[in-house]
Amino acid sequence: MKTRKDNKRRYAHWGMLIVFGVAIAMVFATSMPLAMAGKPTPPSPDLFNVSTIDSRGDVGHFTRIALDSHNNVHMTYYDATNYALKYATNADGPWKLQTIAVVGSKYDYPVGGVADIAVDSHDNVQIIYRDTNHNLIYTHKAAGIWVPEMLAPEVWGLFSLAVDKLDKLHISYYEDSNPNLPCIRYAYGSYGAWTFETIAAGVDLSWSTSLALDSFGQAHVLYLGLSDFKLRYANSINDWVPQTIDSSVFVAARPCIAIDSANGIHLCYFAHDGQLRQQVLRYADNVGGSWSYMTIDSSADPYGHWSSIAVDSNNKVHISYSDYASGSFKQILMYATNANGNWQNKVADGSQNVGLENDIAVDPQLGVHISYLDSSKSDLKYAKSI
Repeated sequence: MKTRKDNKRRYAHWGMLIVFGVAIAMVFATSMPLAMAGKPTPPSPDLFNVSTIDSRGDVGHFTRIALDSHNNVHMTYYDATNYALKYATNADGPWKLQTIAVVGSKYDYPVGGVADIAVDSHDNVQIIYRDTNHNLIYTHKAAGIWVPEMLAPEVWGLFSLAVDKLDKLHISYYEDSNPNLPCIRYAYGSYGAWTFETIAAGVDLSWSTSLALDSFGQAHVLYLGLSDFKLRYANSINDWVPQTIDSSVFVAARPCIAIDSANGIHLCYFAHDGQLRQQVLRYADNVGGSWSYMTIDSSADPYGHWSSIAVDSNNKVHISYSDYASGSFKQILMYATNANGNWQNKVADGSQNVGLENDIAVDPQLGVHISYLDSSKSDLKYAKSI
């Protein structure tokens, strides 16, 4: 049972993040004209077809996307009006929406609703999510019905799911079942048969993790250390011994990882410079044998951002992220890629207040798919490259 003391510690964890964010905002309050200078005014998108998938209520939060072998799209997202985890797909042609579970209430938003999705080699959809009691739930369909299984208690933040070539599931997540030693955990297996490992333990770990698998089915996990706001990378090959990545910058929440067909590691994340004066989109990889780093978009802002990364069949990188147009405090959805050799940044959806929560996938024909939240209308949106 959680005590009042335990809750104070948990809220203190949030407090660390809030204080860090407030400090950044205060610094930028005096330098905003400079930070906004030179940023492009969003043109009409010419790279993506944009459509609204669900507009019934306050929907589209925490969306995640996956593709099957026929390039059909599968999404999860949170419906805040009905406190429900929703699933959307166009696998049978027209978009179909379905409620998977009720995962919240008006008193506990957003306890549930955070999820991740993957598709196995037989095009079966695999989903993990957090319920109203902070349990990590795995669910899949059997005879047309979603079958849930509880995997872990006291799970917080954003977790990550991947499926290997043998259709085994791999999951990374933050667990707080031991109030004195919260940890980042790794689970792998299938329904009814799971193995659990501890990746890292300590009170200074972020609640968000990102996981990807290499060609051998080994897991690679990215997370954040809150004691120094540095990026940590660990893998199952080296028994989860952590490496600090891009130590010259302070990293914001929710870094993401992807792995190419040659087992090169690719990372994207928003970071601040040493004076906390600008939040920029960074990219790192170890393709050359050692880690290299670069800034993909130096005109980003000090406010909330969200990014996601995918690698295509040619081992080129694709990143979706939210940004702010010149003179505006309202977000737009951006897209960056090195598919043509050099990095290019393009507008995916120039509407106002879109893209804060986004996820990206690339199909074998190099089609780019992005799911995201339209905050101005509280809609779930989808962008497909033309």
